[in-house]
Amino acid sequence: MTFPERRSPRTLVDTSRFDTPLLRVLRPITLVLRTRAFFSLAVFLVAGYNIALLTGSMGRSLWLDEAWVANSIQAHSLAGMFYPSDWLQTTPPVVLLLARFSLAIFGISNAALRVAPLIMALLAVAATLLLASRTLWRHYALLAWMLLILSPTEITLAREVKQYSSEFFASTAILLACTFYIQRSTRKRFWLLLAIAAVCLSMSYGCALLMPGVASLFFIVPVTPNSTPRRNASLSSSVAHAATFSAIVGSVALCIYRVFAVPNSSPALHDLFFSGPGLSWTLEYYRFIGEMPLGHFFNRQSVRLFCVFALLFCGFILSWIRLRHGNRNWFATMFVCLLPCLIIVIADHLSLYPFSQRTSLFALPGLVLAIVSSLQLLSVYLMTMGRPWIRPVLDLAILLAIVLTLNASRSQNARNIAPTEDADGAIAYLKTHVQPHDLVWVHASLREQFQLYLRMHGWDDAPVRFGNTAWPCCARGIPDIESTSSEALVRNDFGNAVQQASGRVWIAYTTRSGHWSRFPDEPGIMRRILAEHGCTETAPQPPAFNNLALLSFECRPQSASALPQPDTKSPALAKR
Repeated sequence: MTFPERRSPRTLVDTSRFDTPLLRVLRPITLVLRTRAFFSLAVFLVAGYNIALLTGSMGRSLWLDEAWVANSIQAHSLAGMFYPSDWLQTTPPVVLLLARFSLAIFGISNAALRVAPLIMALLAVAATLLLASRTLWRHYALLAWMLLILSPTEITLAREVKQYSSEFFASTAILLACTFYIQRSTRKRFWLLLAIAAVCLSMSYGCALLMPGVASLFFIVPVTPNSTPRRNASLSSSVAHAATFSAIVGSVALCIYRVFAVPNSSPALHDLFFSGPGLSWTLEYYRFIGEMPLGHFFNRQSVRLFCVFALLFCGFILSWIRLRHGNRNWFATMFVCLLPCLIIVIADHLSLYPFSQRTSLFALPGLVLAIVSSLQLLSVYLMTMGRPWIRPVLDLAILLAIVLTLNASRSQNARNIAPTEDADGAIAYLKTHVQPHDLVWVHASLREQFQLYLRMHGWDDAPVRFGNTAWPCCARGIPDIESTSSEALVRNDFGNAVQQASGRVWIAYTTRSGHWSRFPDEPGIMRRILAEHGCTETAPQPPAFNNLALLSFECRPQSASALPQPDTKSPALAKR
């Protein structure tokens, strides 16, 4: 292990001298818990369970955010992939290249699109195991590893065709490189850490918030000199390596920001990211704290956060005490893990980086490692009290936490299998029921999904028309998405299409509550327009699809003079 404990005679109390009933029960359990065989078996079983969770929904339908990434991956050129003409590209470049490469091998399908995120998720599983096992005792490492890879937040986001599993792996790789450096601060490991940090920046924009802590690490654990150090050589070496690291990594980050981030930003995207009520609101986003094995009483947010922060405070103080006694390892680990959590809160408050459940996933490995490290440091402190029953009880508590974590993951991850929007199922249904003279009106909230699955299903002659109102964020050329929706705009857009329809009219729109919170009731407006044109709902209606409404209407042709004429001067329609 990276950080072996110096075990004093009081720490290693021989519990065999005590013949109490409690110790007779706990002794075999704790001895098994600390064995390599138990650790290996548990890792094998949990890894298999994690793989089953990640691969169990490979073929489910993509929703809006995934669909526009999938469409950009299929662009004819790299420029079209990095800078799509319709949408702002928020996915890092290396993630896009990996996904494009996997599509070239496996073809286009829901499962093929998820191959690259799955590979990164599996790499993250291995990296987190190595990180935890090199930092903590075996049973503590097992708990930290399970909290990371079985977190419903991590599992849910790793299933998406987005950059989240890559961000999780990138931050873990950086922390692992830091652990190698803390273990032995040689020049080779310094350059290894520098190279990993530079590469990971192109996989995760959020990893830039890890870099101040990594740069400060060289002052806590300076590079080991090859010869006898001169006076003040340690300080000068720390300054030189911190400056080198900051210069190279900062240049890479600035280049990525100027080339990829700036061209894909807009005021609408900024407003979407920073629309929360402020600093106190951001604490709610650490929902993975609530997924830890805490009792019902601790499910209250204030109590949960208090317990976690109290544990972190104790761990930080104990690591500081060890630093004062010459052991830098624990303090360096706590510092590198916790500083990004503070930076992201400050960055969100200053509207520099959004703090949300998705954008803060890169901070999860560091936070969980700091929590379990604090728990181990506190356990070691309690064991120095010399009570023979303390260590068996603590080991039993860790075993109970492992079991509760597994049970919580089983119950919570089972609810996150259904697709967010089942556009794939809707297209399959429409392809078998729509007639050539029908009209399929697809709302702008489903444009990307339908464009993707029309290609995947090979439905080239589909009678589909796309709407231009109530656009989701964030399309190019639309600085204010709220200005794209009103009853007048819907009548100009949808009403003109219904006027030209000669058969059945099908309408499809998203029912995600987050989309309609800022727009008027466009589905109701479309129903009124259809009623004005003499259209009635067909019976039976199409089946229900997850977070997607699909309705059909039978319309009778009317004369053009009896219908409202569209306003061709509408600026919102002219943009598209």
